[in-house]
Amino acid sequence: MNALRLLIKKHALLLYFVLAFVVSWGIVALIVGPDIINSRAQASPSILPAVVMTFLLGPPISGLLMTALVSGKEGFRDYAYRLFKTKINIRWYTALLIAPFSLIISNLILSQFSEKYVLTAFSGGEGEVTLSFTFIGALLGGLMEEVGWTGFAIPIMLRRFNVFKTGLSLGLIWGAWHFLVNFWGSAIAAEGVPVALFVGVALFSFLLPYRILMVWIYSRTKSLLLSVLMHTSLIFFWLMFTPISATGVYRMYWFLVWAVVLWVSVGAVNKITRGQLLRRSE
Repeated sequence: MNALRLLIKKHALLLYFVLAFVVSWGIVALIVGPDIINSRAQASPSILPAVVMTFLLGPPISGLLMTALVSGKEGFRDYAYRLFKTKINIRWYTALLIAPFSLIISNLILSQFSEKYVLTAFSGGEGEVTLSFTFIGALLGGLMEEVGWTGFAIPIMLRRFNVFKTGLSLGLIWGAWHFLVNFWGSAIAAEGVPVALFVGVALFSFLLPYRILMVWIYSRTKSLLLSVLMHTSLIFFWLMFTPISATGVYRMYWFLVWAVVLWVSVGAVNKITRGQLLRRSE
């Protein structure tokens, strides 16, 4: 038994990622069925909420299970401390503006070339209702995912790698984890572009630099709550500022420009902090 426990501790990070994929992808495959690998299949509105909610179970279930196996009650106490840690300098909360500002800049740049990118967020007769449900969904998504990614994986990774390598590595895994459900749900948005290419550009563009920034903020604050709120901000403003009329290759341009703006932000942070992203965390 002790040998098994030691083996689990030694490979805890790998086991966490495997479990996160198996739980999320397995549940989605069971709900959707064969259409999950059909690039022409359109996400059914009747099962979309169930798919999204169950898909999100992978990171928290895996994170909490691995915490129980690796560190037990002490690990859960640490979870609670980081999740409810609010005594951090108020300036760190400006990180919640990264998503909306980067999106506004990206849309303003692209709107100079096409009307498809003109901001239309927060419009419509049921705006307040839409905003409320979108925020609640974003908060729930941010909480469930970060209980796993930041709650379990990032602290282990930061003990081995610097902020940049941790963020980049997790960003790639984060994008890959999203791939299956986005492949199923992106047929309309991809328009004439091969869905696999469309989803690949979407997931491996802006998620990487944003995750690096998230890891940097966490490395300085050790606040799981702030990570949850940064993730919430990303989901909420991404949904609000997505140029609905820009589909196919136009949407791909949007993802790429957004990624460039975020990569510039990563470079600026590293410059201002004198290479902090490339140094091992304290």
